[in-house]
Amino acid sequence: LQIPAYLCMQTTLVVEAAKTGKVVNLKHGQFLAPENMIKPVHKIESVGNHDILLTERGYTFGYNDLIVDPRSFYHLQECGYPVIFDVTHAIRKYGIPSADPSGGARQYLDVLARAGVASGVDGIFIEAHPCPSEALCDAASQYDLNELEEFIKPLIEIHDLEVKYRK
Repeated sequence: LQIPAYLCMQTTLVVEAAKTGKVVNLKHGQFLAPENMIKPVHKIESVGNHDILLTERGYTFGYNDLIVDPRSFYHLQECGYPVIFDVTHAIRKYGIPSADPSGGARQYLDVLARAGVASGVDGIFIEAHPCPSEALCDAASQYDLNELEEFIKPLIEIHDLEVKYRK
C-alpha cells in the first residue's frame, strides 16, 4: 500500500494501512526532514508491521521544483528499511499541470537516477508510458516505456559497482 507524500504524517491513514499487514510504501513528504520519517515508521511498527519501504521524491523550496538531496538517502536508510528513489516524481514542477510539457524536467532523469543508485538506494521507482504525452497522470514526468531498457542498463552497472565497493 502506498502512502502519498502529502499524507505521510496522517496517523490514522498510516496506522490503518499498517494494520492490513501488507507492505507499506511510505513516500517521504516534501515538507519533512528525512530523519523525521522515523516518526511515521514508528507508527507502522506500533501495530506490528515491519514490511516498510521508504520512498524519496525530493523537497520543495518554493520555486516549483523538487530538489533531491542525496543525504536524504542516508537518513532514510538509518530508519532501517529499504529506500526507494522515485526519480520520475522528483522531476515534477509544482503548480504546472502534469499534461503541460513544461510540468516536468526529463533532462534530469539520467543524472538523478544514477546518483541515487550510486548512493546505495535499494530500488528505483520509474513511471513509464508507451506515449508519455498521453499519460493520464504525471504526463510531463513519465519515461518513455520504449526507451526504458536502455535507461536501466547503466543503473544496473552502477548498482553492481556500488555493491562491490560497499563490501
